[in-house]
Amino acid sequence: MTLKDKTKSMDVEKEQRIEKIYTMLIDSCSRYQILKFTKETWNIERSMADNYIKWAKEKIVEEAQQTIEEFHQDSKNKFKRLYRLAMKNKDFREARQIIETMNTVLGYAKINVVSVPIDTETLPKADRERILKQIGLLKDN
Repeated sequence: MTLKDKTKSMDVEKEQRIEKIYTMLIDSCSRYQILKFTKETWNIERSMADNYIKWAKEKIVEEAQQTIEEFHQDSKNKFKRLYRLAMKNKDFREARQIIETMNTVLGYAKINVVSVPIDTETLPKADRERILKQIGLLKDN
C-alpha cells in the first residue's frame, strides 16, 4: 500500500468516525457516552474523541445553516410567485400585503411604502374605481 493509498484510507476512516459521532450527537448521546464508545470501539484517547466531537458539531452547524438558507430561498420563491399572481390579476392590495408579509416572515426591516401619485382622472372609470377600492380610498356601496 502506497502512502497516498494509506492517506485516502485514513481520510475515509476519519469521515466514517465523524459520521458516527454526528449520529450519536443527533441522537442526544452525552459526551460521556461518546467518550466511552470511542474508547471501546476505536481505542482512542479523550483528546482525539473530543476532536471527532468538534468536527461532528461543525458538520451539524454547517448542515443547519444550509437548511435555513434553503428554507429562506424556498419561502422567498413562494412569496415571489404569489406576488406575480397578484400583480397579474391586478390585485395591488394583495400584492402589497404579500410584500409586507414576506418582509415580516423573513425578518427583513420594514420597508416604507412610497406613495406614488396616480392621475385617476385619466383612467377609465372601471379601472379608477377598482384601484381606488384596492387602496382603500373608495368603499363598496
